[in-house]
Amino acid sequence: MHPRKLEALDFLIKSVAALPHSAMDDFYMKGSQALTVRVREECSRVMNTYEAKVEVTNQLWGMR
Repeated sequence: MHPRKLEALDFLIKSVAALPHSAMDDFYMKGSQALTVRVREECSRVMNTYEAKVEVTNQLWGMR
């Protein structure tokens, strides 16, 4: 796997693992669908953050 993809996957796993306990409360109170939605939202937010980080890094490398 490409190193960038591995880095993104590692970033994603750590971020989802850091979900607040309220995500677990969603799971117990509302079922697995609520947790799935929560994780999907978090994954989307994390990937947007990651992509922004990569874009900034690429821009900085371009300035050299």
